[in-house]
Amino acid sequence: MFETIPPPLHFAKLWLAIGWLLVGLVIFESLRPDPPSFDFVPYWDKWGHLLSYGILMGWFAQIYQKRRQRIWIAAALVVLGIAIEFAQQQTGYRTFEYLDMVADGVGVLIGYGLSWTPLGRSIRYAENLLN
Repeated sequence: MFETIPPPLHFAKLWLAIGWLLVGLVIFESLRPDPPSFDFVPYWDKWGHLLSYGILMGWFAQIYQKRRQRIWIAAALVVLGIAIEFAQQQTGYRTFEYLDMVADGVGVLIGYGLSWTPLGRSIRYAENLLN
């Protein structure tokens, strides 16, 4: 089966830079001593993991649009989530949780799935508005 890949993004470097800033933000928030807390939302921590990794996957899947590239991105994000959990264990003020890794992986899967929908063309829509 042949993939139909749309033309490259006009502002690909900008979108990529924003994506790496998002990765940095996730790492920072995951390792800082006083993470934000929304205790009024049940299981906020797990929802935060799911949302963060879903956004990361969805963002990078719009920049790298080939199926193979998206699979590599998904794998890299899962590895990032696992690595962060081990890093948290070493901090002395954050905790290691297998369920966080599961939430990260589920977020990646959701982001991957949504990348094949119209939502997965959000950056292209933004570019059309900027042109």
